[in-house]
Amino acid sequence: MTRVTDRRALTCTAVLLSAAMSHAARAQSAAPTTRAESLFAQGKQALEANDFAHACPLLQESYGIDPALGTLLALAVCHEGVGRTATAWREFRTAADGAAREGRTDRERFAQAHITKLEAHLSKLTVAVSSDSPPGLVVEVDGTALPVDQWGTEQVIDPGHHVIAAHAPRRQPWSGAADIGPEHDAQTVTVGALVPDASDAVASPPPASDVTQAPAPDASTPGTWKRPAGWIVGGAGLAAVGVGAVFGVMAITKSSDAKSKCSQSSCTDSAAVSENQDAKTSATIADVAIGAGLVAVAVGAWFLFTAPPASSATSALPITPFVGREQAGIALIRAW
Repeated sequence: MTRVTDRRALTCTAVLLSAAMSHAARAQSAAPTTRAESLFAQGKQALEANDFAHACPLLQESYGIDPALGTLLALAVCHEGVGRTATAWREFRTAADGAAREGRTDRERFAQAHITKLEAHLSKLTVAVSSDSPPGLVVEVDGTALPVDQWGTEQVIDPGHHVIAAHAPRRQPWSGAADIGPEHDAQTVTVGALVPDASDAVASPPPASDVTQAPAPDASTPGTWKRPAGWIVGGAGLAAVGVGAVFGVMAITKSSDAKSKCSQSSCTDSAAVSENQDAKTSATIADVAIGAGLVAVAVGAWFLFTAPPASSATSALPITPFVGREQAGIALIRAW
């Protein structure tokens, strides 16, 4: 009965903590979207002026933040303008599929028209690999690994200079190059033989180890789960308290700014009213996060104090807090 009660306490604490930290993370998710819109506006303006050199990086960064369909279409048009025909072709195909799913027939027709136009000019590269290639062979085109199922098959590629490289364990690396033309060019590059690494041929075998591996902790001992659970819950609680403290400072700052713009009897400044509302929201988040965090710290401490003694072979648990656009929490790395 005690073990069931302990596990229920752990589950309830984790749910409460996750809800509090997800609420805090969502409150900060609007800023990246605003930046994506700003970058898109700048990129679109440069694109309309045929300034592709400035437009493409801006649109690429905007799409990386917020992968909107309109941004992808603009980016494809920009890449077509600078002669990156294969890249533009792939982006138009992705955009056409997205437009079809969204029911945007106008955008789908626009993308399909560009796909048809580009297909008449696409250049292709074939990377041929010998059938007796060494185990663990990796083939790269411009630093990006080429999937095995694409070895020996034509792949559309942007015009220009491209570097093909190959490497494998205990083999010397190989590299080659291809200069692809802009109009319906087709070339084949054959990966050469990777000769054995000379240093590996003369290397002596490693000496046998005299170290006896320590026995793993007995997982059948009652309560052994409490120690890792205590570190997880306690670490998450500390992270939540930190998040709550940040929002608490934000609430105090915004409330002070709002009060400085209004009299004690009334307030007609819309900006001050908005800041006061933001302060209340931040205060609520701070209360929930700190409250949940303190509960989690207490539960984690109880798990640690009631856990059986740790074995000398048990190593420390590395715990890393993380905060994302839509979530926050901790990462635990441990081999069990």
